[in-house]
Amino acid sequence: MRIEEKDFILETSNDSGLFWDLSLPKVVNKGKENERTEWDKPKYGLQLETALKYIAHYKAVNKLGDSSTLKDYIREYKSAVKELEDMIK
Repeated sequence: MRIEEKDFILETSNDSGLFWDLSLPKVVNKGKENERTEWDKPKYGLQLETALKYIAHYKAVNKLGDSSTLKDYIREYKSAVKELEDMIK
C-alpha cells in the first residue's frame, strides 16, 4: 500500500502492513540555479505511530527554520500533529 500526500509518502515495508517506509521531500542544491526537490527515504520499517511523529517533526522544523526556542518548536509540533489528525476526520 502507498499513502501519498503533498509533503510525505508512506509505503508498506512488507506484506503484513505493520511497518512503513517514510519518504520526505529534500531540497537539493539549495539556493543554486539547479535547485530542485527530490524524495528522500530517510526512515525504513517504522510503525505508523512513529512515522507520524517523524512527519510532525519534519513539518515543525521546516516551518521554524534552523533555530528556534523549545516553546516555539513544541507549539509548531503540536500544530503539525493537529494537521495530521484533521486529515483523517
